[in-house]
This record gives sequence, structure tokens and C-alpha cells, in this order.
Amino acid sequence: MASRGAQLRDNRARMSTTVEGVEAIALRLVLPPLCIALATLAQHRLGDRLGGVVVGLPLTSGTFLGIVLLTHGRAAVTEAAAGMLAGQISVIAMTVAYAWLAGRAGVLTALLGTVAAWAGSVALVQLVDGPLAAGLVYVVVAAATLGLWPRCAAPAKGSPLRPRRYLTAGRIALGSGLVITLTAGMSLLGPALAGTLAAAPLVALVITPSTHRTRGVDSTRVLLGGVARGSVGAAVFAVVLFATASVLGGPSLLVATTACLSVVALVGRGGRGPQREERPSAGSPP
Repeated sequence: MASRGAQLRDNRARMSTTVEGVEAIALRLVLPPLCIALATLAQHRLGDRLGGVVVGLPLTSGTFLGIVLLTHGRAAVTEAAAGMLAGQISVIAMTVAYAWLAGRAGVLTALLGTVAAWAGSVALVQLVDGPLAAGLVYVVVAAATLGLWPRCAAPAKGSPLRPRRYLTAGRIALGSGLVITLTAGMSLLGPALAGTLAAAPLVALVITPSTHRTRGVDSTRVLLGGVARGSVGAAVFAVVLFATASVLGGPSLLVATTACLSVVALVGRGGRGPQREERPSAGSPP
């Protein structure tokens, strides 16, 4: 009887492990494309400013942290959340770099310069010691950036916002590839660095050049200002998850998401730019 009971427990443990593995694979395959498709739709429906705010939310990075919690446990996700917080400094660096270059260079030059600025900032944030220091640096950088963000003219009515299908597919492929690669390489990179890289603004780096090319510099800066504001919510998400994951486990994701959306509701519509933005008309071309 004892051996039979032990065998039943072993079978249950193997079944539980298998179910968790299937859940993790399903999350990696389903959540990233779903979140990125949501961001693409948001830019079309809400316009550049609020669409940028949605792009700045922790879409791929939040998905990554959820998978880390499921597959690696509370300690790993706490460390990854600290890395994600540091990564938000690099998101701000990306928005500033492209906004500055957009009025001075073409799309390709602006994109390459922005990628270089992001990579350099990722290297620099590795020198920041601990999540408290990273949080303080982020607060200073984000406050200065949002306070000094340039005033931009509202996009003209009827400007095309509807994304082309190949761009949407590219965004989904990049974001999904990032989440899958980082979760697979956790043991090599470590949770903190993986969390920092998970904050990479890949969706913004795909949406921004296409906006720059088709809608001009002002629309691009409006979009990036929204991304910077969305990153405030992402930073709050990382802080709350860092503080609660070890105690609450899975429910900490819900708490962090609620805090993120609450903060974004406060800061998402602010700014020195115009408060009203024209939405695309029904007949806008794709």
C-alpha cells in the first residue's frame, strides 16, 4: 500500500509538471502576439498619443515576467522585475533619441542611432547598484523627459493610421521572438539581465519608423511621448511585482497590473502638447 501511494504521488507530480510545462508553452505562443496585436489596434483606434501610451505598457515584458513566475518561481521573478525596472531607463533613452533624431535625419539613420542609444543605455544601467538606485535614476530621467517634451502639432484629420498587415506581422514576430528567446535563455543570462532586455521597446522600434515615414516628425514625437508616459506604468508594474511577488505569488501580477493601469490613467493624457488629437476618419486608407 505504501509503495502504491508513493507511485500515485509521483504520478500526480509528473502530471502537475507536465501541465505547468504546457501552460508555459501556451503562454509563450499566445500572449505575446495577442498583446502586440492589441497595441497595433490601439494606435489605429486611439491615435498616436494614446496609442503610444499603450505601446509603452509592459506588454512583452509583463508576459515575460508572468512566464518566469510560472516556470522559475518567485525568487527569479523578483530579480527579473528589478531588471525590468532598470530597463525602463533604456526605454526613455530610446524615446528621447528617436524624437531628437527624427527632425534631423532620415528614418534609417534615426532608427540606427536610436538602437545604438538603447544598447548603450542598457550597458550603463548594468552599473546601477540595486533596484532602489535604478528606481531613483528612472524617476529623475522620466520626470525630466516628460517635463521637457516638445509641443507638437496635432495630426491632420484623415491621416492614415491603419497599419499594414506585413507591419503587424513583423511586430508580432519580434515581440514573440523576444519573449520566447529570453525565457529559453534565462539560465544563461540570469533573471536580472533577462528582465532588462525584456523591457526592450521592440514594438515601439517597429511602429515608430513606419509612423515617421508615413505621418511625419510631429506624429512621431507625439507617439514617442505616449511611449514615455506608458513606461511610467511599466516601471510601477515592475516595482509592485518586485515588492509583492515573494509574498503573493501569482496574484502579484494582478496587483501590479492594477497599479500600472491606475498610474497610466493619471499620466497618460498629460503633456505640453495639444490635448485633442484627431482620430482617423472612417474612410482613411489602409
